[in-house]
Amino acid sequence: MIEKIPASESCTGSMPEVANVWLLSWAHSLFLPLLILATQRFVPGRPLLPTVAPYTLLAGVVLAIPSIPMLRRYWQANREGGATGASRYERVMNLRRRLMIGVSVADFPALAGVMHYFLTRNAVQSLLLCGVTVVLVSLYRPAS
Repeated sequence: MIEKIPASESCTGSMPEVANVWLLSWAHSLFLPLLILATQRFVPGRPLLPTVAPYTLLAGVVLAIPSIPMLRRYWQANREGGATGASRYERVMNLRRRLMIGVSVADFPALAGVMHYFLTRNAVQSLLLCGVTVVLVSLYRPAS
């Protein structure tokens, strides 16, 4: 059971709970490009549907757009969390919730990149979409 921390306790420094969630999400975002490279190296095959290449790339770019306003709201909550008078527990839970939702949405371009690779066998464009996810997840890094 999670124990509530009294509101009188100050919230200074980094919050390891949120930092750990971010670190695991960041490591996950690095796994997908490695999956593509390993698949390209060890699994021979031909493209399943090469005609959908522009559509999967467009889907990956469009799926990155919702991350931008979510990222701005996360940064705002990270800055204003201590000023609202909320307890440390409430602040951590709010940041963790925003982080999990934001990182989940930031993973969509990488998933579109993996789909693009398995449909077209074009690794460069797929790795670029995975790179977009790595950058987006990196921007969610909690303040230290």
